[in-house]
Amino acid sequence: MGKGYFWPQLRSRLTGVSTTDLISNCVKRLGLAEQWKPIARYITTPTGSCTSPEFVAVDTVEPSRNRLKVYARCSATNLSGVVSAMTLGNQPALANHAGIQHAITNVTHLWRLMFGQDAVDNDVSLTSKNSIYTKGIVIYYDLTPGRAIPMPKVYIPVRHYAKNDAHVCEVMSEYYRNIGFIQSGSTYQEMVERAL
Repeated sequence: MGKGYFWPQLRSRLTGVSTTDLISNCVKRLGLAEQWKPIARYITTPTGSCTSPEFVAVDTVEPSRNRLKVYARCSATNLSGVVSAMTLGNQPALANHAGIQHAITNVTHLWRLMFGQDAVDNDVSLTSKNSIYTKGIVIYYDLTPGRAIPMPKVYIPVRHYAKNDAHVCEVMSEYYRNIGFIQSGSTYQEMVERAL
């Protein structure tokens, strides 16, 4: 399935319309306004203001089956900040959703493996190795026709926060084994080494 990615910042600069408003207009045309509303509300709150939408993606299928993914950069680099962004400020409909609880469990598990137990227990903010634009955590919100709430996915830019590539490979191998992907866990490091 093809996907189209769009960066609304240039149009925002040219028109003076905020990125959030441009995305809101797009979402309405796709019939996903109800799922977008809690995201739009969250990013205008003091808690959510650290999360800013950066680009959107759509599947290249008929509108009735089209998902819209809104990618947002979260400047919070501690686990509680990421969980807050995943649940849009701990909104009950999201925080209590079984799929999102499962995602939070997985993110917490991966966070512990990648950054240590202290980063989980004491909610330590990660320290970036550099200060380039891509620091922070990226979360995308998947808006799908027929589903009541947006589903989050978390991207951790390990090049800014992890010890090194070897550590990332070791962690991913262990993570895959822990979640039941035994074959992937057994071959991940070898596949990365072969690719490089």
